[in-house]
Amino acid sequence: AALRIPPTVKMATNFSNADTDGIARPDTFCMSCKSMIASESAFQCPRCLSTKFVYCNRGCFRHHWKIGGHKTECERDSIPRAKTSWTVQCSQCGRAGAKLKCSRCQRNSYCGAECQRQHWKVHKTTCNAVAATQNKSEGDGRGGSGVHASPSMAKQKAFHGAIGEVMDIMNRTSLQAATEPVTSSKAARSSQDGKAIGVSVRVVQEMLMCVVQKSFDHANSSISTRDFVKKVVLSVTQNLKCAYIDTLGDNNDAVGPATVYVSHAWDDNAGNLFASLIAHDQEQQQPQYFWLDILCLNQHDMDRDEAELTEELSTSFPATIKACRNLLVIAAPHRKSNVLRRAWCFLEILTAALAKLPVNLRVPPKDEHNLIPALEGGVDAFVWFITSANCALADTSRTTETKAVRRAIQQAVNGNTSMADKLVRAVVRACIVARGRQLLHAVNNNSKLFALVSRQLAVVTSKAGDPSTALPLFEASIEAHLDVYTQDSVEVGWCLLGMGEAYELNGHFDKAEELFKKALLIMLKAGSGNKHAEIASAYRHLGNVYTRKLDFDMSFKFYKKSLDLRQRGKNNKATSLVHCSLGAVHLHRSEFLKAATEFKQALQIREKDCGMYHEDIMDCHNNIARAYDGAGNVAKAIEHHNISHKISIKCFGKDHESTTSALLELGHLHARSKQFPKALEYLETARHIKLQTFGDASMELAKVHCRFGEAYAIKGDFENALMYFHRALDACLATPGVHYPFDADVYSNLAEIHAKMFNFEEALAFFEKELQGTISAQGAQSPDVAVIYNNMGRMHAEMGSHSMAIELFSMALDITSHPSVAGRNGVPHPAVLPLCAAIANEHTALGNPKAAADYHERARRLQGK
Repeated sequence: AALRIPPTVKMATNFSNADTDGIARPDTFCMSCKSMIASESAFQCPRCLSTKFVYCNRGCFRHHWKIGGHKTECERDSIPRAKTSWTVQCSQCGRAGAKLKCSRCQRNSYCGAECQRQHWKVHKTTCNAVAATQNKSEGDGRGGSGVHASPSMAKQKAFHGAIGEVMDIMNRTSLQAATEPVTSSKAARSSQDGKAIGVSVRVVQEMLMCVVQKSFDHANSSISTRDFVKKVVLSVTQNLKCAYIDTLGDNNDAVGPATVYVSHAWDDNAGNLFASLIAHDQEQQQPQYFWLDILCLNQHDMDRDEAELTEELSTSFPATIKACRNLLVIAAPHRKSNVLRRAWCFLEILTAALAKLPVNLRVPPKDEHNLIPALEGGVDAFVWFITSANCALADTSRTTETKAVRRAIQQAVNGNTSMADKLVRAVVRACIVARGRQLLHAVNNNSKLFALVSRQLAVVTSKAGDPSTALPLFEASIEAHLDVYTQDSVEVGWCLLGMGEAYELNGHFDKAEELFKKALLIMLKAGSGNKHAEIASAYRHLGNVYTRKLDFDMSFKFYKKSLDLRQRGKNNKATSLVHCSLGAVHLHRSEFLKAATEFKQALQIREKDCGMYHEDIMDCHNNIARAYDGAGNVAKAIEHHNISHKISIKCFGKDHESTTSALLELGHLHARSKQFPKALEYLETARHIKLQTFGDASMELAKVHCRFGEAYAIKGDFENALMYFHRALDACLATPGVHYPFDADVYSNLAEIHAKMFNFEEALAFFEKELQGTISAQGAQSPDVAVIYNNMGRMHAEMGSHSMAIELFSMALDITSHPSVAGRNGVPHPAVLPLCAAIANEHTALGNPKAAADYHERARRLQGK
């Protein structure tokens, strides 16, 4: 949106609108980009010389003429071109009739070269600034490049255009520190009456001008919000030690009941922030009042202790957001903005979501024109932006703040931080989809661009965790593609791949397989040379589906085809992903050393791309450790988990939650190696970090308790094992939401501990609870249900209830003998043979030798297969 600063705006700093020579100069706006311009630098229509149609330069005039804005109203048959009322004056001496213009910025006029030389000391700062902005928006910018301003360029100019006319003024004036006392603090008043007070767009415009001044005073460097507070806000409020809003008095033109709560990253560009608020105000029917922390909070009193901050986060903080009734998030998702990694922003979005308030995403005006090119280039940045919402990774610049904010997040969702992550991601994803629909409306006349944007928007939605919403978007995208391309085009194939992935994420594997095969046929028809990547991607997707269907032979086949094609080109992240997929298949087949080989190849590729200290490298070492652990090489597994732990410390810090994953694995492996003091040391370190991050009633801490229980169970200390497993279960039950399979694992562990203590009835009770959760999550015919039936059969056999044991073993046998569970080519499920033997033993115990012989014979026949 164009940045407009009306000439009637009264600046709080009493900016003068006169030059040093005392000659008043009227202001106006460019008819093309709506930037404020001074009269002496205005460009008029050369045909009619109308004073109603003025522009920044010839480029803006040509653009406005091209779109028909002035062409139809140009007075072609006007009277002779007499001198207009707009007399061009020399910027140095003030005499009328100046004909020469500065060749760099085209803004200031002069009588001759001598006046220009004398005025250069004053004009230099403005000229350099304007030339820099023109270089970005119009090309070279030196004496005119001949490149006309496009609509996207006009948007970019709109951000910078408002600063041009005020630059000379800003070089001579600045905000003065407030010296008059304020009767009462607005922050105090707002907290007392339950209302939030915000600043008007006029104040935001003043802030933008201050940003321009501070930026140009520092060699055109961009000024961050943090620096803006130090250089402007703290300076203005230095005498009174109050919030900036308290210096504005009760002027209704400056302050009013807040209607928008602004969420932004502290280190982002301050100019982008203020320009975004101005653009938002222009799109609303009513004037907006913004609650902006840097202006509405007392920046002199930010060093609060943890107790004060915790109290504020539970009372005034959510009340302020609810009083504003709207949340506006300022971020550029295509630039991997770190807004969602800021704990304050995470809590602000979560609070608005829980209160069911509207949340809007505003892209800074100068970044809006880059959205479509960014989508054309790929969706990774958009997906990263959405999935970066992670409570465990969100932090602030102060440790005490981070702890207090994370505790507030925990309290808001009753300890279920995974639910908080999902909720914030859902809100941000909805904002991205809404912004994408606006882009689709903007490119509706360009069929190819419409098809591409609709497809990429659907892919972002699917990969960011909402495949259900993505499906109708993919259907619309396929229709748009068929209007432009043939059915056998690669573009349609990409749509089918994306739609298949959405069905796969939704659990509809047969439909996903069908779409992937259609896409593969299209890719094979068009596949040669640079099309290898498309075919390799189709093969990998098919391998993923067969892995989900537990058909590892077929998944291995398609992964190998994908890898063969990938290796013909450059080894990159896609190639490493295929190696990881092959490693996972080897793990399922219990081929652990082959799995380790694949994971190591993936590690080599990723290390070349991103170096040693990266999250992907940490994951590769964890995968290698899993493979060695399965192979029984605990020493090698510990070695790679240690490397992963060192990388996590390097990337996130010693006390960061991301380091706990390796600590828990190291504790478990040391316990299995009978090194219990070392194991408990690792587990205690992980417990301390989780406790500081999430509090004492969280699912994250429950996972640590589970590891403690496993360690004590291996040690044979069943009392302590039961204590920790019950702590984990209590935290699980106290946290709202579905926690399968974690709760099922806890029930299973409790049952096994009771079985080792010969408390078979208690063990049966916990197996029964595990069975209920598993059937609810996976269905009655799941192989995991068969495992539970088998465990319950064992308990009844130990108790001497042979008939009940036979019944339970038979139910497990029915599930594992079903064709949908059996392997390819009729190979029986591995559990079938031991189940037949168990049923035969129970019949023998009951004195039924004939039935026992039948099951032994059945086991022998199956063993032959």
